[in-house]
Amino acid sequence: MRHYWLSMLLAAVLLFSGCDRPPGSPAGEGEGTPYGDAEPAQDNRKVRILASYDEQKQVTDSFRRLHPETEVEWIKARSDVFLDILASENPPDIIIMDNGMIAEVNVMDVFEDLSRPPYEAQTRHAGFPGLKLDGFRSLDGGRLIAVPKDFPLALTFYREDILARYGYPVEPEALAAYLEDPKRWLDMAAELRADGHWIFNSAGDPVYVASTGRSFFGLDRQYQRSGPLMAEAVEMSRTVEKSGLARKLNIWDENGREAIRKGEIVMLYMGEWAANLLKEWDPEHAVHWKMTRLPLGVYGSQGGASFLISKYSRSKQASWEYIQHSMKEEAPYLESLKGREYYDRVPPAWVTPLDRRAHEVWDKQFYDSLAAGRTAAEILSDQEIKVTSTLSKELQIMYEMLEK
Repeated sequence: MRHYWLSMLLAAVLLFSGCDRPPGSPAGEGEGTPYGDAEPAQDNRKVRILASYDEQKQVTDSFRRLHPETEVEWIKARSDVFLDILASENPPDIIIMDNGMIAEVNVMDVFEDLSRPPYEAQTRHAGFPGLKLDGFRSLDGGRLIAVPKDFPLALTFYREDILARYGYPVEPEALAAYLEDPKRWLDMAAELRADGHWIFNSAGDPVYVASTGRSFFGLDRQYQRSGPLMAEAVEMSRTVEKSGLARKLNIWDENGREAIRKGEIVMLYMGEWAANLLKEWDPEHAVHWKMTRLPLGVYGSQGGASFLISKYSRSKQASWEYIQHSMKEEAPYLESLKGREYYDRVPPAWVTPLDRRAHEVWDKQFYDSLAAGRTAAEILSDQEIKVTSTLSKELQIMYEMLEK
């Protein structure tokens, strides 16, 4: 799809860079205001919000009551047409975007820098204590283009009652510490598998865990998916594949959910949002599904969304007021999340418009190499060569852009 390619994003950048503002944006107004060159002298007090889900009525209604002078319009659209909407003559003021999509738009200079006055989001965004915001910056790292609305960590979900039967630690931190050791993780999988319980659903689970929060590329032009931890995880995946330690069911269909209900799949590695899914899928055992941090001492996020403000918004002040209000309204939920205690352990990540395509190349080659019986060292070498060679032209363009 065209939005996955840097060349398409570059085309979008060129579309906007041909003039100071996109078609239909205000001209010759508001120079020198604290909300950027495109802000008119008088804020329009109308906030148009683009999101991929239904209006959050509790938030918007309470905002309208507090700010009766401000009109709020909620625009629901598929995320795959967001770039088209941003390139329209009347772009929205606020964009609520999936966190995974930040990488696809951070090359575009069409969003407000939320680190600067009057936003100063780095000091005001208190809902995520200790969280590094590198992944929410422009490609060159110079501008903070987004702030997280929510940031669900990837966690380990486990059936404590079944693990307890075999004498494994079930207190969340004790289990997480136990699973930092790859051998213990594999030994647990083998013992439980002998009695029809699986803690791996895919042979790639160890690699998925190890790569959570890990970038593909670095600002220093170095490929990032290598090193001892990745080698250990690939070796684990080889063992899982050879020893038949993976259940290999789609948990999103009825067969997979039935395996969860029957106690066949007893451990999953998903974003914290999965807690509600497990209550829905397995209500009989909901009380026994617990969660803790990922194995191998890894920290990273899966899912979530962020706020961005259009550089060409006529209502930047009202937009920022809405974002602050939304954060306040959702504060009790954010404070209730288990992952909150680990935010300061999440490593900084440099995300790029090439990441999604790199994921596609990685996934296809990885499972082919695993099936072919390649060694861990061979697999990692093959992965790096395949990813970097497939994307060589785009990587060259991206790094040349950063040098200008």
